[in-house]
Amino acid sequence: MCSHCGCRSIELIGRLSDQHDVIVNATSPLRLAAADGDGSSAADACGVLARLMAPHVGLEERGLFAELRREEEFPAAAIALDDEQWARLNADRGADPPTTPAPHRREPADRADSPTTDRPHTNTPTAPTPYGDRMPTSTVTPRPQLLSARSAAVVAATAAVVAEHAEQITARFYPRMFAENPELLRVFNQGNQATGEQSRALAASVVAYAVQLIDPAAPSFHHVMQRIAHKHVSLGIRAEQYTIVGHHLLAAVGEVLGDAVTPEVADAWNEVYWLFATQLVAEEARLYLKAGVDPAHPVRPYRVVRRIEETNDVVSLVLEPADGGELPHIAPGQYVSVFVDLPDARRQPRQYTVSSTSLGTRLQITVRKVRGAGGAPDGQVSTYLNDHVAPGDVLDVSAPAGDFVQLAGGPLLLASAGAGITTVLPIVEHIARTQPQRKVIVAHADRTAQDHALRETVLHVGRQIDDFTAYTWYETVDDTDRRSRHGLMDLSAVELPDDVQVFTCGPLPFMRHVRSSLLLRGVPASRIRYEVFGPDLWQVQEPPVSSEAS
Repeated sequence: MCSHCGCRSIELIGRLSDQHDVIVNATSPLRLAAADGDGSSAADACGVLARLMAPHVGLEERGLFAELRREEEFPAAAIALDDEQWARLNADRGADPPTTPAPHRREPADRADSPTTDRPHTNTPTAPTPYGDRMPTSTVTPRPQLLSARSAAVVAATAAVVAEHAEQITARFYPRMFAENPELLRVFNQGNQATGEQSRALAASVVAYAVQLIDPAAPSFHHVMQRIAHKHVSLGIRAEQYTIVGHHLLAAVGEVLGDAVTPEVADAWNEVYWLFATQLVAEEARLYLKAGVDPAHPVRPYRVVRRIEETNDVVSLVLEPADGGELPHIAPGQYVSVFVDLPDARRQPRQYTVSSTSLGTRLQITVRKVRGAGGAPDGQVSTYLNDHVAPGDVLDVSAPAGDFVQLAGGPLLLASAGAGITTVLPIVEHIARTQPQRKVIVAHADRTAQDHALRETVLHVGRQIDDFTAYTWYETVDDTDRRSRHGLMDLSAVELPDDVQVFTCGPLPFMRHVRSSLLLRGVPASRIRYEVFGPDLWQVQEPPVSSEAS
């Protein structure tokens, strides 16, 4: 029995996958922190964790579910799986079909605030979703129902309103949280706070996550979830901090929406948040374990051993562990968080791609000085690293993180702009070492040749690949430059193999341009991957793609 909320979820978790110890350890501080209040958040955490793990449960555990329901020891957010869902889940796991009916969910019909028992047990939204009238037309693989039927109905009815006010909610949330927990200012990128990018990204993520809980046709949230988890691990986010976030985020919902937030609405969105948080906690626990990192001590000291002035505003820093330990494994395309103590005594993290993995016991990051636009100040961390850091200085650096490390076989197009070249170089290095016979096309866009960092290094490594082609586009081309093209990247004239895989990295407008032009050429969306520097606003701004294009 769970000592924090009185339910028996912990007993259930102990009978699940080989990751149960990791998940239990990771979520224990979360439940302890929640139990410091009235205990209800602890019960929510246990309940959603149990439902989250339901797809991993075999038929032998069904008796335990029935027992928990009979004894009413499960929290209100208990598992809601009908016979068809049980059959589908166990078929996916390769288990035999059930020979007896699945235990039916016990509805709280005896409660005064309970909905009627004849409500449909579906995930069909009853109100417009944030997609408006547009519904994806692709074939959808059914997903397990994680949100309880009661909450699903409420979320479906209120999703459009929450989506409409999502940015107001998150804009209210961050100041609230920082005012009561100023120590978190050392974890969150204050540059993204100032521009509002972090608020927009959080708003988009919460809405997209909620929609995919209630709409079977909504795009999968898995890829975004992976990105968030990797970013959190690089920052040292801990399980108990989700209680802080949940408290202030849900309070911000109440402040913005006012009387519209009835107890039923609050309970439903509370369940959405804890589902979101618990999935992240579990995934982050797995990543911490895999990296051998203690979340309480997520960084190591690295000494700067060399500076390479790539361009007027780009510098590469070569780093080696200063604690005598070994360099961790780094996959191509991964990044690290670098924590900098600024002259005004503030500590700030930034993520930088490991721009070269060919240095043996050392790693390299390449930093472009961020120039403020539209009256915004220059980037403080990038300016500090460019102007002040010298060989011999020590920086706190996280373990490598990043979810885009899978490079499927076949021809590869690497399309980048600006600082996106830092992700291209380690991928080219990796292919030169392991698959030199592979066809590789590198396409890069920049302001001028003088702004194009790592150009000669990429070309040098590319000579080790049997079939390597490079294209460049500059806004301003030197009169003596006969190799580069003028203007924005135009892939229409670039010959592409039918089975090409695409990776793109750079500013969001650039990546959207690349993606749309490739879709028009018939490249399937599933073969186009991207990497975002900073908050992932792709979900916010992604326009609908016609079924013909995808």
